[in-house]
Amino acid sequence: MLRKADWVWKPGDSALQPFAPRQAVEKRISGKAVLACRVLLSTRVHDCRVIAESAGGFGFGKAALTASRIFRVHPPRRNGKPLNDAWVGIPVVWITDSVVKMGKLEIVTPAVPDTAPTH
Repeated sequence: MLRKADWVWKPGDSALQPFAPRQAVEKRISGKAVLACRVLLSTRVHDCRVIAESAGGFGFGKAALTASRIFRVHPPRRNGKPLNDAWVGIPVVWITDSVVKMGKLEIVTPAVPDTAPTH
């Protein structure tokens, strides 16, 4: 089952800026990638996979995968106990729609599918 990420620390614009897809930023293209990642008890994520991506061809999925190395997420819990290696969904949205927001990145956490990837 894929659960919503519960952030230990949610990366802000300055932390995510180095991972922005350069071509998308230059062309002011916004996009999104949704990752499914496993969470370790240490709060690090691993085994991340792109399960959805918008604005194909601009590298939002690859950028999100690369950025995942800085993500820190609380492990999901069952009966009050943390689950090691449980799946979480991590949507990452890049917004580059104006000069003021050029290169701005935001992480949002909308609802994600309830199942882990099957690839």
